[in-house]
Parts: sequence; structure tokens; C-alpha cells
Amino acid sequence: MSAYPTWLPGVNWIYPQSYRYPYGSHLTLDATQSTLNAGKHSLAEMITALDDDLVFRHSPDWHCAVDSAALGTVKLYGSVAKTLTADDRLLAAMGFDLECGETLPAATEFVSRVVSPLAIPLQDCVTEKVDREKERTFKLDSFRRGHGDPYGKADIWRFRVMLDAPAVKAVKVGYCEGAQVYVSPYTLSQHIAGTVVAWTPGGTGYIAGQCLGFEAGAWVDPTTRQFYRTSFLVATAVA
Repeated sequence: MSAYPTWLPGVNWIYPQSYRYPYGSHLTLDATQSTLNAGKHSLAEMITALDDDLVFRHSPDWHCAVDSAALGTVKLYGSVAKTLTADDRLLAAMGFDLECGETLPAATEFVSRVVSPLAIPLQDCVTEKVDREKERTFKLDSFRRGHGDPYGKADIWRFRVMLDAPAVKAVKVGYCEGAQVYVSPYTLSQHIAGTVVAWTPGGTGYIAGQCLGFEAGAWVDPTTRQFYRTSFLVATAVA
């Protein structure tokens, strides 16, 4: 039987591993376009790949890096001021809140302004293992399928979380739904540095699995709509 993760509750993150090249892969500094290589599906991978491309294309160098590990913000910066143009959805996915075709005035640094839908902060996070024998929804799924179990031998975890309003907006973009995700206690900087470990029973670390979806939730205070309590399900390999 799987043990429960020990590093929750706390301030954690959802990192969808679901960005795809057709969503958008370009940005332009002045008249020089940079391209994200296909196969970069997480924000950590995207930052590293874009940094390499910017260094290759610009002299003096421009860079892409984490601005605030605590907030999950991203920055583009260099020693020579340049304009920044969002050619497609790439910058929006990184949290820059730019419409396609929008250009920002010349500067030596640009910092993302909203929660990236690829790095969603959790204000609170408590986990529990789902008992599929007792929960009616999962029993109905198996019954309607007609044979076997739609989830195989996977463990299914429910994460009860609280999101602030910007994080709710990021979730609604949809990169979590049905995607491979990491539910992680580590910051974006730690994932880029490779100093993270996967969770094991009795230990700490990130949990990787398929997000089965978010369940119905509610605003803590419907009049201010600042914090939203909800839960989501993740299917993982049996630990």
C-alpha cells in the first residue's frame, strides 16, 4: 500500500509539462526573432532553451532567467535596450500577459506580469489518496467502461488546494487538464538547476502524474473573490 506524501501541506506548485510547439514558439527583440525548439514542454525547459537561443542570436548577450523564485516570475534582460514583440502565444504562456503582435517599448529588462499557466502557485495544499472502492465516481467509471479499470493500477491522489485569484486565472488557461504535471515543493529555479527529487514513500519530493481534472470549488469570500478552495486529481504509478 502506498504511503502518503510527507511534504504537504505547504506552499507548493503545479508545473504542467504540456506546452506544445503549435501553441507558439517565437518572440522578437528589435528585429531579431528567437525560436523555442520543439520538445520543450515545461517552463523550466523553455527558460533554459530560450536563454541559449538569445545568447546565440544577440551580441551583446540577452538572457532568459527566473526573476523571482518565490513568485515564479520570468525575465528577459540584456545590456542594450531593445523592444519586445509577442509573435504568438509563447510569451503569454511564460506569464508576460502580452497579446499576439503586441510590442513593449525598448528596455534592458522585461519581467513577466501575471502567474504563468505553466507554474501555478498553491497557497495551501493537502493531499489524500483516493479510495476508489468507496468513491462512487470511480466505481461508475469502471462500470460504464464495461471491462477492466480505466485507471489501471494507478494510484490516484486528491490535492486539496487554495489558489489566489491570479492563480485561478492561470488554471483556466487549461494546460493542466489531462496533462502530465508535477506537484512540487520546489521552486522553478530548483527545477532548472536539477536539484529536485521525485517523491518516494516516507520521503519528500515532487509527485509526477496525469492531472485528471479539477473538482468543484468555492471562493473563501464570494464578495472579494481573492482566494478559491478547490481540489484536483492526479493519477500516478503505484509507489
